[in-house]
Amino acid sequence: MRSISGLPTTFSSAAALLTITFALGLPVCAQQGSGNASTGKSLTVPAGVRAKLDKLEGELKAAQAADDEKATAAALNGIGDFYFNISEYEKALDSYGRALTQAQAAKDAHEEAMALNGTAGCYVEQNKAEKAAETYQKALDLTKASGDASGQAATVD
Repeated sequence: MRSISGLPTTFSSAAALLTITFALGLPVCAQQGSGNASTGKSLTVPAGVRAKLDKLEGELKAAQAADDEKATAAALNGIGDFYFNISEYEKALDSYGRALTQAQAAKDAHEEAMALNGTAGCYVEQNKAEKAAETYQKALDLTKASGDASGQAATVD
């Protein structure tokens, strides 16, 4: 099992820190330090961000220990969402890909569609419109076939 603790602990950009903070619904709190060559300041990741990642990693470990493919897929989708929200699209794609494999093994159409939906979102952000459209269509087809109305809404949204 690979660790997902690759999140940097400091950022040289206030925009990067704010992206993470707002994406997770955390209050804005920054600690100034040294490290940015242009301003002489760096911003430290709020404890809530690290706690969110630790929680997701704990959920993944628990699901894997229980050999629960459905819960593993859900945890990996959560990790993918975490990385998507902080614009770490390659890490998000890796998590969504692993979630897709687990969801397919568990025959869980909802988690499979969520993994496809997250993957398509990454493709959009990477300006891969054709791949995004194909992947969104797969997710939509899957949710329609399984009668998953909430999955359809998430995909169309």
